Amino acid sequence: MENEMIREYIAVSMEEYKTIRAEIKQSNINQFQALSFGAAAVGILLSAGFYSWDKTALITIPIFSIFIPALCFLITYIWLGEFARMIRGGNFILSIERKIEAIVPVPEEINDIASELDSSLIVKKPLSWEHFLRKPMGPEIAESGHMPWIYNIRLWIFPLVAAGSLLVAVGYLFPQLIGNHMVLLCVIIITLSVVSWFCMIIVLGSAFKNIKKTAGRSNLPLDH
Repeated sequence: MENEMIREYIAVSMEEYKTIRAEIKQSNINQFQALSFGAAAVGILLSAGFYSWDKTALITIPIFSIFIPALCFLITYIWLGEFARMIRGGNFILSIERKIEAIVPVPEEINDIASELDSSLIVKKPLSWEHFLRKPMGPEIAESGHMPWIYNIRLWIFPLVAAGSLLVAVGYLFPQLIGNHMVLLCVIIITLSVVSWFCMIIVLGSAFKNIKKTAGRSNLPLDH
């Protein structure tokens, strides 16, 4: 009777595991689609802005000072939402892996095989993918688990595009600054953009706070 209950418990947990894993997969797809759409939309706006550069300021200025920064804000907001969804699912899957690990003993043969393969790999546990992703990278595995630089690129690419767009808008309005004060202008615009982006992230509220806390436990970047 007890063994039957354990089997049912494991079966239910595995169904839940597969469901959450599918949600994480969909979240990754949504992240990629958001970034792809954002890149395409920004490309179209950039083309329109530079096409109208010598024709009319009524189109050029709004594109570089309003539309592109606003679009970058929206895309980053959507990406952070899907990122939070992915981390939430990963946290839950990690709890399932730990429960199954407590129930299912690891045969000695598996321990021997795992030791022969690589001591830095987590392959002894019945379910180990989320453990593997969150394990700090060692010298034996240079590209294992989460790769923080990928998340940092995804987080900062659109804020940097927004900063560059604002810089172009200021240069268009005040061309005399290009020669004499370009370096100072770049520093001011980028600094203001970074500060405003951090304010935007804070405004996102509890979702981002949860991501940040998880990053500390999972070796993900987000100062995930």
